[in-house]
Amino acid sequence: MALITIYPTEPQDFGQVILAAEIASRLEEKTPIISRILDILREERFINGDEEMQVRLCLDEAIINAMKHGNNFDEEKKVRIRVFADTYRWAIRIHDEGKGFTPEDVPDVNDPESLFLERGRGILLITEFMDQVWYYDGGRAVQLTKEKPTLGRKLARAPGKIWRKLKRWNPFG
Repeated sequence: MALITIYPTEPQDFGQVILAAEIASRLEEKTPIISRILDILREERFINGDEEMQVRLCLDEAIINAMKHGNNFDEEKKVRIRVFADTYRWAIRIHDEGKGFTPEDVPDVNDPESLFLERGRGILLITEFMDQVWYYDGGRAVQLTKEKPTLGRKLARAPGKIWRKLKRWNPFG
């Protein structure tokens, strides 16, 4: 069973572009761009403290995948990054200049024989933490989409914690 699907078209645009960048396939370029993206997402209230580490991990994995597996750390090849958002969600597109990949190239992380392989776990984490993951352009590009935090999402993700807070709350003093 394939962990991912590569779609024939890029996902539909929405909202406004809030960051467009291009970086060389060098590890030292990764952390500054991730920090810049996270700063913007925090300022715009698209992530909260609970989600920041998960989003950081997803960005790290996706950018590393583009640099390493896509561009083979060839510094002449660029990784293009675009962040955009509307009122309710944000997305990041990461595009490399590599030859792409197929779903069959990604090990099945549920297979015990794949347990100790170095490939595939990052994609699993990304699909777990993001609301939508859309691979396209033959595997050379990915869009990670996340909805803006809401009380409804908080209740769905941590019902026990929030329920305990609501039980202690007394609107009558």
